Amino acid sequence: MDERVRSQVFGEDAATYDGTRPSYPEAVIDIVVADAPVTAIDVGCGTGKAALRVAARDVDVLGIEPDERMAEVARRHGIEVIVSQFEDWPAHPCDLVFSAQAWHWIDPVRGAAKAAEVLSPGARWAAFWNRETDERLHDTLARTYAQFAPGLLEARSPSGFERGVGDTEAGFDSVGGFEPLERHQIAWTDTIDVATLVARLSTSSSHRLLDRDVAARLHHAIADDLTGHGDHLELAYTTTLLTAARR
Repeated sequence: MDERVRSQVFGEDAATYDGTRPSYPEAVIDIVVADAPVTAIDVGCGTGKAALRVAARDVDVLGIEPDERMAEVARRHGIEVIVSQFEDWPAHPCDLVFSAQAWHWIDPVRGAAKAAEVLSPGARWAAFWNRETDERLHDTLARTYAQFAPGLLEARSPSGFERGVGDTEAGFDSVGGFEPLERHQIAWTDTIDVATLVARLSTSSSHRLLDRDVAARLHHAIADDLTGHGDHLELAYTTTLLTAARR
């Protein structure tokens, strides 16, 4: 069994993660900064992809990231980062706590309690995730996963994602102190070439934990299947955003 910590395999190839993972739609950032925060904490900031978008709205962003390898890339982008688990971080007040593609790695109860500790009344918590909702890609992955890595069918299924969202909601309900969570769904399209898409898929934790030979065969099969659709793909994505104001 692979004993690597699943939440920290991304740093094994932080450069590929930074270079291939998508950013986030302007409509998502509009909602996150709607209360005009001055200071913000980015929980699990990774290489700083979301932090840069929020900082561009004149917000002073501090990243909290458990993996030094990811944090170093974010620092090179100009983001200040503290290497820590959010739940263990000695909190100080801010106007916004947000998390992009990372809140499912946070303990749902301890994370909600820490957010309540950090935020003053009226301040906002937000978490958001990009997910491929492209039917062509879904069909390709279903075929190749079934052949080369059946365990990934469940790992990347919508039901698995919804369980994570449900855990987040339950955590905030148990802690209290927040207005009811709001959910927003923002659809958008990403233009990407096949090689970059395969590299992007390789950065997901479920792919990174595969045996190297299995992963190589899987990625080769995905590339072969998608190449027939042209050099560049227009892929459908949906960003799911959860947000709540501190009471």
